[in-house]
Amino acid sequence: MARTPIPRRPRPWPVRAGLALVALWRDPRTAGALPWVLSLALHAGVISLAAAVVWRVRSARDLTPPLVVSFDEPAIAPAMAKPPPPPIEPDPAEALERILSAPAESIPTQAPALAPLPEPPEVLAPAAAEPVLPEPAAEDAPAVEFSGLGVADARDIVYVVDASGSMITSLPTVLDELERSLSRLHPIQRFQVFLFHTTPEGGAGFEWPALPPGVAKPVLIDATRANVRAAIEWARSVPARLRSNPLPALEAALDLRPDAVFLLSAGATDEALLGMPASEALARLDRLNPARRGARPVVIRAIQILDEDPAGLLRRIAEAHGGAGGYKFIGRDGLSSLRPDGAPP
Repeated sequence: MARTPIPRRPRPWPVRAGLALVALWRDPRTAGALPWVLSLALHAGVISLAAAVVWRVRSARDLTPPLVVSFDEPAIAPAMAKPPPPPIEPDPAEALERILSAPAESIPTQAPALAPLPEPPEVLAPAAAEPVLPEPAAEDAPAVEFSGLGVADARDIVYVVDASGSMITSLPTVLDELERSLSRLHPIQRFQVFLFHTTPEGGAGFEWPALPPGVAKPVLIDATRANVRAAIEWARSVPARLRSNPLPALEAALDLRPDAVFLLSAGATDEALLGMPASEALARLDRLNPARRGARPVVIRAIQILDEDPAGLLRRIAEAHGGAGGYKFIGRDGLSSLRPDGAPP
């Protein structure tokens, strides 16, 4: 029985090519030409690969739409703009060589001035609370002036003003001067105002503003704007009437133990109204305000207006309790200088 030959599968072309090269290598007739053949084949492959790359790049460039610049729309879209070239890093060796080979005069001797640093933004400090004025001692109190007479370092002041019938035409001018004096006081100071004239039997012989409201007897009040305004409004509402007797109001003022008293009167001393001679009235005031080591607790400044007092009671009070310059006389002509319009009283 005859065998059927099994057909052989054809070998791949790389295998056949390799076998052919081996045969040529072993054949002495072709062994010398084989390196040349291999070199030519290698170069041909490289050339073919380069041609394929060039063809692909050119084909891709041909597919890119052309860039068109229009005068109506000259701007180039960001996607079509050519990216900037990457920065070239300087070679440190070349830079050093340029510095060493440069002439000496071209090298700066000073470093370039640096721009000043910006100033830090201003930080606003938080608003501080309004300071509370401390309670000062009497020697730190501001000076006070009334009708041309002044007193320094007075914290508590009492004004004793004549409101008798002789002051009918002059009282408005005196109250204007009182208002100017009170308005200059500092809120740390205290004051009181007495308007004196004779009163019926059993009366105090003087009036004072009911500040604070409801008080039964006079007290020193703070020199706030509200208190000053209330005191002036009250004083302008009191009519000048009856006769003059300053002693009860002056004694009440000394009872408050102020630092200073301003006493203003237009009447002549009437011992019948005082109820005692002038000398006895002075002795009584001396007991209320005694001298200690050459000084008295309360300074009394006295102002006599319109007419001189023959008994000179205010002058003698000022000399004993007010010291040098503690007395002043203002006549009818001089009183007009206290009026804002300069008109006679």
